[in-house]
Amino acid sequence: MLVNNCHLKIQYKEATDFILSVSKYGSKITFEDIMDWIKENCSSINPKESESYLNKTALNLILGSDENGK
Repeated sequence: MLVNNCHLKIQYKEATDFILSVSKYGSKITFEDIMDWIKENCSSINPKESESYLNKTALNLILGSDENGK
């Protein structure tokens, strides 16, 4: 997603839950459902700000905090 200058605007746990539900055997989630979910839960990153965004995101993951520092 970062290659396309997008990032998730939801918590990683929520994203993981959705990804796992897609991968479950017998899942009824369609390609269109996945595309709708991506459109609802992603936002664009200015390509010039990608490096700054990645550094901030990596730091938050390491520290275990969200975008608000919690």
